[in-house]
Amino acid sequence: MRTFRETFDRERDFLVNREMTMGGKRLAVDDPFDKTAVTARRLRQLYDARWVKIAAAEAPLTPPQPPLPAFTPVQTSLARRVVGGGDS
Repeated sequence: MRTFRETFDRERDFLVNREMTMGGKRLAVDDPFDKTAVTARRLRQLYDARWVKIAAAEAPLTPPQPPLPAFTPVQTSLARRVVGGGDS
């Protein structure tokens, strides 16, 4: 199964995709990756091997949605007849 990945671009920011140790420092998943610590070739290799991933661009803020009105049951004559509480 193939999944879509963005085209490699060294200028973008990268995140760690798997736990790794780089320069004696342990990096966890989704930690920012210092791309200046490696060459462009090594960064591309890490990206192709899925050790790092391109950080997603910040999503635009959407205004909060107003809350839905509270549900209130509607009393109908049909409901009274079914339950047996109305006039016949």
